Amino acid sequence: MINVGEKSGGWISTETLFGDESMHVYNLVLDKENRLKGSVTNYFNGYAGLSARNSYRTAINEEDYIKNLKKIKRD
Repeated sequence: MINVGEKSGGWISTETLFGDESMHVYNLVLDKENRLKGSVTNYFNGYAGLSARNSYRTAINEEDYIKNLKKIKRD
């Protein structure tokens, strides 16, 4: 951190509180044909958040992002 008035500076810690944290929340319903339907919400912190943000930013469009997300989940 730099204090321009006092012309002093110091180090700022860049360590994350979480090294790699992800949480997945599933809201599913089993229908009469025994199929699950619903939604998934993903939360990411730390390096997992950085990876998720980079994946989102490099996708060409929503379809490309979802295709890559499904591929990652299979691996």
